[in-house]
Amino acid sequence: GVYLSVRIFPILTPDALLVVAYVGGFTALFAASIAITQRDIKKVLAYSTVSQLGYMILAVGTGVYTAAFFHLLTHAMFKANLFYGSGSVIHSMHHALHKKHDHDTDPQDMMNMGGFRTKMPITHWSMLLSTLAIAGVPLFSGFLSKDAILAGTLSFAQHHPQHFLLPIFGFGAALITAFYMFRMMFLTFYGKPQMPELIDDIHESPKIMTGPLVLLGGLSFFIWYTLPYFNFMSSHGWFTDLVIPRDSSVPGNPSAEYIAQGAHHAHHLAMYLSIAVASIGILLSWIFYIKKSLSADAWSKRLGFLYHWSQGKYYFDENYSKYLYQPTLRLAKKIAWIDWELYDKYFINGFGKVTNLASKVTGKFDYEAIDQVLVDGTAKLANLLGKLLRTVQTGKLQNYVLYVTCGLIILMIIQTF
Repeated sequence: GVYLSVRIFPILTPDALLVVAYVGGFTALFAASIAITQRDIKKVLAYSTVSQLGYMILAVGTGVYTAAFFHLLTHAMFKANLFYGSGSVIHSMHHALHKKHDHDTDPQDMMNMGGFRTKMPITHWSMLLSTLAIAGVPLFSGFLSKDAILAGTLSFAQHHPQHFLLPIFGFGAALITAFYMFRMMFLTFYGKPQMPELIDDIHESPKIMTGPLVLLGGLSFFIWYTLPYFNFMSSHGWFTDLVIPRDSSVPGNPSAEYIAQGAHHAHHLAMYLSIAVASIGILLSWIFYIKKSLSADAWSKRLGFLYHWSQGKYYFDENYSKYLYQPTLRLAKKIAWIDWELYDKYFINGFGKVTNLASKVTGKFDYEAIDQVLVDGTAKLANLLGKLLRTVQTGKLQNYVLYVTCGLIILMIIQTF
C-alpha cells in the first residue's frame, strides 16, 4: 500500500493528499497508543508496524514521498529484526515452560519475562540496536528516515498553518514509539525475572536463528544507507540518489522542489525535536520500568477507562465485528439466499426449463410441420407432378397433333363466347 501510494503520488490531487496525510497521521498516533499497553510482545510489534505505516502514509500526504519510501526500506530491516528477535524470545520461553510442564502460561506475555539479557545476549543486543533505530536515536537508520518525514510535516505545517495537527501526530507518535519500544525491552531483558523458576532454562537460540539477528541488527546502523557519504545527520546517500523527486502531474499539488526546499529548511528543527521526544520517551520508560519512581500499575489505575480502552485496542475489533462484519455477513447470507433460492431456482432454472420446453415444441414443429409437410411435401408434390406430366410426353407425332387440335378447338370455343 505504501509503495503504491508513492507510485501514484504524481497524479493525486491536493484534496486527496490532504485526506491521505490525516489518515496516515491519525493511524500513526492511534496505533502507537494501542501498542503502549499491550502485554503480548508480538502485539506490541504488530501495532508498532501499523503506526510506522501510518508515518509513511503521512509522508506521502505531506509531499515527502521519497522520505516515505526511505522509511519503508529502513523500517523493513529493523522491524524484521524485532519480529525475529521476539520469535527467539518466545522460542526460549516456550522451551522453558515445556520443560516445567507448564502449558497454561502465555510464552508471549512480557509480564512473565524479565532478566533475559544475560541469558540471551545476542538476541538482546540485536533487538536493542533495532529498538534504538525505531525510536529515532542518532547513528541509526530510523533517525534518518523518521527525521525526513517529520521535517516534511513541519514544512507542510509552516506553509499551511491550519494543518498544525499533522506534525503533532508525527511527533506525538515518535514520543510514544520510543516509550513502548523501550518498555518492551525493559520488561523482556532487564529487571528481575518475573518467573524465577524459569530463568535457569532460558537460553540463547541456535546459530541458525542468531545469525540473521546479527545481520539485521547490523543493518540498523545509518552507514549502510548514507554511503558513499558518512554523515549521520543527513539521509543523503545512495538510496535517496536513486529516488529522484518528480513534480506532480496535477496543478496545485506541492511540487518536489517546493517540498524539498521546505523540508531542508525544517530539517534542523525537526531533528532537534525528534531527538527531544525520543529522549523523553526513553527516559519515561526507564523511570516506569527500571527505576520505578513511577508505578505503571498505579498509573494504569489512575488512567482508568483510557488504559482499558487502549489495552482493549479501543474495542475496534469487537465494534468492527459487531457493527460492520456481522451485519455485512447477515446481509450477504440473505442476498445469497435470494440468489440461490429465488434467482437461481426460479429465474435461472425456470428460464432453463421454459427454454427447454420451447426448444422441444419448436423442434417438433420444425420437424413435423416444416420438414415433413412443407419441405418433404413440396418435394413429393413436385415428384408427383413430374410423373403426371411425364405421361403426356409420349414421343408420338399423332398424339402431339391431337393435343394441338384439341387446344385450337378450346380456343375457338372461348373466342366464340
